[in-house]
Amino acid sequence: MSKINTLIVDADPIWRDSIKSLLAKEQDIHVISSEATVQEALQYISEVDIVVLDINLEEYQLDGIEIVRDITTIKPVPIIIVTTILDQHIILTAFQAGAMHYIDKLNYNVLPATIREVTHTRSPFQLLLEDYHKLRRGMTLHSLTPAENEIIDLIIKGYTLSNISMTLFKAKSTVKNQLSGIYKKMNVQNRNQLINKFK
Repeated sequence: MSKINTLIVDADPIWRDSIKSLLAKEQDIHVISSEATVQEALQYISEVDIVVLDINLEEYQLDGIEIVRDITTIKPVPIIIVTTILDQHIILTAFQAGAMHYIDKLNYNVLPATIREVTHTRSPFQLLLEDYHKLRRGMTLHSLTPAENEIIDLIIKGYTLSNISMTLFKAKSTVKNQLSGIYKKMNVQNRNQLINKFK
C-alpha cells in the first residue's frame, strides 16, 4: 500500500506528539517529520505528499499567506492549515496562497480523514469553496444566542411552531419573534431555506 508522506509543522511539542500518535494508527499515512518551525521543516519538503501546518506560528506573526507561500514556492505540495483562531481573513488569505483545507486545532481527530480527502478525492477549488461556506456559516452560528440555536435544532428535527412552544415552555409569540431574528441573522426568508443552510 502506498502511504501518504506527511510533514507536521507546529510550535507546540505536545500537539505535535498528539498528531504523530494519531497518525501512527493509520496504515496509509506516514509522518516523515514533525518540526517546530517552517525553516526546520523545509529540508523535508521534497519528500512529502502533504503538509499539516499551524498557521499561527510566531515566526510569521499570523501571516497565513507568507507561511504557505514559503512552502509552495519550493514545492507545490497540498497544505492543510490548523488553527485555534478561526479568523476569516487569515484562513481565506492562506487559501489564496495555495492552502487546500483547514481544521480547528481542537478538533484534530478529523485530520486522518482530511489528509485522505485532500490527497485523493476533491479538487482544490471544491475544497476552497466548501471551506469558505463552512467558515461563513460557522461565524454566523457563533452570533446566535443559545436560545436561538435551540430553536434551530428543533426546526431541523421537524418540530412545528406549536411543538417548539410546548417543548421550550414558551409562548408561540415569543418563539415566533425569536424565529424572525434567526431568519434575519441567517439571511433566509422561511423554514425551508433555514433547514437548507444545514444540509
